[in-house]
Amino acid sequence: MARRVFARFVDEPGGRIDVLLPGGAAPVITDLNEVSLRSGDEVILFVPGTDVTCLSVALPARNEREARRAARFAIEDDVASPVEELHVALSAKQGDDSRQLWVCHESLMEAWAGRLMGAGVDDVQIIPEFAVLPPEDLALDAGERLLLRVIGQPMALDSTVPDDLLRAVASSRDAPLSVFGSHLAARLGLHTAEDVAVHPLQTLADLFLANEPAMDLRQGRFAKRASLTLPDFGKWQVPAAIAASTALVWLGYINLETRSLNQASDLLRAEAQARFTAVYSDEGRVTNPAARVQEKLGSRGPGALDFEAAAAVLYAAIQSVEGASLRTLRFDREQGLIRVSVEYGAYGDDLQLAEALSGSGLRAELGDTRNAGNRITGELTLGSGA
Repeated sequence: MARRVFARFVDEPGGRIDVLLPGGAAPVITDLNEVSLRSGDEVILFVPGTDVTCLSVALPARNEREARRAARFAIEDDVASPVEELHVALSAKQGDDSRQLWVCHESLMEAWAGRLMGAGVDDVQIIPEFAVLPPEDLALDAGERLLLRVIGQPMALDSTVPDDLLRAVASSRDAPLSVFGSHLAARLGLHTAEDVAVHPLQTLADLFLANEPAMDLRQGRFAKRASLTLPDFGKWQVPAAIAASTALVWLGYINLETRSLNQASDLLRAEAQARFTAVYSDEGRVTNPAARVQEKLGSRGPGALDFEAAAAVLYAAIQSVEGASLRTLRFDREQGLIRVSVEYGAYGDDLQLAEALSGSGLRAELGDTRNAGNRITGELTLGSGA
């Protein structure tokens, strides 16, 4: 009988894979290398939510192929990595053309898929951990990672994230979050929390069964290929006819696949060149846009800004300025800068924020400050103090 089997990467793709086997008096959690999956088992693999970003965009495309082609460029202002290096999974089309996108590096998808194939698993659904969260806002302790949904946005943080940054993220909504896990509640300064399962994989499996995520990261070139089903040749009595027909079908299939892959490759190369020329107009045409972009990014000096450390300092500094709140944040990976927009309660608060940041060893440059209704909005650029 087919079973629903849940699995989870404990650390990186090359490490242990925990497996939750159903049945018996209690579910069994063990290493994938120690079990034999049955034919027809449905495998659901949870991958680290910190490696996947969830975005919502409008894609008024006529078909799925056009939507997939446009998705990368719809998010290029929201991600720090070159879009050519990213894998994007799309949700079903909504009534207002909005789509939910799950974004991760293609190299990670290749590592995940390769690790599973090495373990003999091919028929698998790959979803990020935060995909199992219910629609209401909450915070959940999932062991190595903390899963949150804040103002409708799902996300994951490493459990080692500083408490100040964790509280800053959780406090971006007016009402307190529902918290699952007593240790997480203590870190957020709360006194009550719902219980969670002893093992994180059991928690994720329970949430999956309760919410049934509809999306799968295995899309595009990572999608599971349908089996090639040949007609029933049982009535054919001549072995030579069977061999000839099978060979013709197979050769035709290979020809169609090769043409499709060549067309897709040409389209991707043209799009990569167009995006490279748009950003680096003085470069002209290059043989390998991806390699040239990596060369440019790698040319930054040793004093480049550490994003995680700088973000923690930024959130702490904003919390220290009464009435200040973060509106937008963008990390310029090439220049090693963080550009933010902040709302202040009064003029002069921007100077107080800049002094707090400079006192933490960073370089803060103030931009334009203007009225926005009954609030004051200002721009700020954060760089390395080295």
